[in-house]
Amino acid sequence: MAKRKRRLRSSRTQPGEPPGTLISRPEMGRSELHAILYSPDRVVEEHGVTLERVAQLRAMPGVLWLDVTGLGDAQLVEQVGRCFGLHSLALEDVLHVHQRAKVEDYGDHHFLVARVVNPDEVLDTEQLSLFFAERFVLTFQER
Repeated sequence: MAKRKRRLRSSRTQPGEPPGTLISRPEMGRSELHAILYSPDRVVEEHGVTLERVAQLRAMPGVLWLDVTGLGDAQLVEQVGRCFGLHSLALEDVLHVHQRAKVEDYGDHHFLVARVVNPDEVLDTEQLSLFFAERFVLTFQER
C-alpha cells in the first residue's frame, strides 16, 4: 500500500490579527483566473483573465463561472471577493485549506467547502471552496 503524502497545512493568522485577515502563502501556487459565461445565446470561455475582464463579463447577461486555481495570492482572492461581495470570514476559510466540509448561507449567496480526491498514485485530497448565487458561481482550488 502506498504511503500517504504529507503536506503542510496552512497556518492560522498570527495572534492578535483581526478576523477575516487574508495571508498570502506563495507555496500554495500562483493564482490564475478562468471564466466561463453561460447565456441563452452563447458561451464565452477565457483562461488567464484579469479582474477588469471579470467585471466586463459580470455586466453581460447570463451566469458567470469564475474558477480561481492556486491560492498563493491573498490580494487577488480579496479582490475577487470584493468584486462579488463575499464575506471576509468566508474568504479567510478559502485560504485556510484545512476546513471541514460545510455550507453557509450569506443571504444573497451561499458558500460550500468540500474535499476532492486527486487521482494520483498517492491518495491525496485538496480543498474546493465554492460560492454560488443567482448569476455567478465561484470556485477556488488549491492547485
